[in-house]
Formats: sequence, structure tokens, C-alpha cells
Amino acid sequence: MNVNDTHYQELLAQLLPKQALLAHEYLVDLNAKQAALRAGYKAESAHAQGCTLLKHPKVAAAIAEGKRLRALRTQISADAVVAELAKIGFADMRKFVEWGPDGVKMRRREELDDQSAAAIAEVSQTVFKGATTVKFKLHSKVSALELLGRHLGVFKDHSLNVNVRGEVKAQHSHEHQHHVSIDLDPYRDAVRTFIEAALDGGGSPEVLQDGAFELVDQGEAQPETGSLPPV
Repeated sequence: MNVNDTHYQELLAQLLPKQALLAHEYLVDLNAKQAALRAGYKAESAHAQGCTLLKHPKVAAAIAEGKRLRALRTQISADAVVAELAKIGFADMRKFVEWGPDGVKMRRREELDDQSAAAIAEVSQTVFKGATTVKFKLHSKVSALELLGRHLGVFKDHSLNVNVRGEVKAQHSHEHQHHVSIDLDPYRDAVRTFIEAALDGGGSPEVLQDGAFELVDQGEAQPETGSLPPV
């Protein structure tokens, strides 16, 4: 299929040479660090440069257009990917083999429809010392269903759930100071509540570098370890 890439070239032309090369290289493997290395950025800064440039509006626009063109060229759409995963996720072993009192028998290739055939990962036969072994393997149903579930929003990412359970460990010095550090930046408000509850509200958390929290309590000594209740 012939695809007009004029707009893509125009977007690349708006970038600095290394930025344009990074955007183009990123489409190869979707790896920011490797794309930066191939674009000529230094190894020690390639990861940071790559991640930073991916957020650059013009670089992001060029990459998005490149992905769109690739989808047109290959005729691969999100719907096509989901459909292929569904073939694997909902494959039925009864379509491939028969079993019963007389043993197990594989169905012939001609008996399989295209949907069932797409779920097959491997079919092999080995002969060793007169014994024949046939190996038949499907692609992972669990992996396919997990990907489908995430795409459809069936499964929730618990890392985004503010009902966090955790544990606070208070380190004591000879001055009876309690030092608590929790690096859970996405849960600033929840962490603040946890710390205050664990130390009976005896201090005020302060945000440290990288979003970590610190609370120093000058009051009476507390237990060495306290469990954090769910919010």
C-alpha cells in the first residue's frame, strides 16, 4: 500500500537533526534509550535524553505520525491486534485434539479453521532410538487474556489504588526522635495520613527530594514497628 509520508517529513523537518533521528529510530523498537544511542547521544545521558525528548511536543507529534503511517502500511490496527489476541485467549483445546479411553489423537491440519490455527505456537516431532515424540503447544492463554483485560479495563492496576497497605518503621536515636521515610509519591495525601496515624499525629510530614516524606516527632518513644491501617 502506498502511503503519503509528506506530513511526517514536514514534522521531522521542524526538529533539530538529532531530535529527528531519535524520533525516526524510536519507531524501530520503541526503546527511548536505544533510539537516543543510535541518534548519536552519549551513552551516559542516552536514557535521560530519550525520555525527555519523547515528551517534547514536536518530537511526540512526529512519532505519532510515524506510528500512524506504519499502521497504514502494514494494515495493522488496534482492532486487528485485539482480534488476534482473542484467537489465543479463547482457543479451545478440543479443536486440536481428541482424547478418551483409546488415548489421545491430534486433529489433522485440514480440520482446523484459521482462528484455531492462529493460536498454535509450536508443532514438532522428534525420533530418538526408535521412539517418536510429538510436541504440540499453544500460545499462552493467560498472557493473551491479561493483555485483553488490560485493554478493555477489566483488570485494575493496584499501583493506582490509594487504598495502600504498608508498614512504618520508626528509627530511634538516643534523643528519642522518630524518623519515618516513605517513598510513595503517587500517594502523598494517603501517606501523610498513614504517618500521622502511626505516630499519633505527633508531627508534621515534610516533602523531601523526589517526593519522599519525612516526619520527625519529638514526643515520647513509639513502638519500633507499627502496621499501617488501610485508608
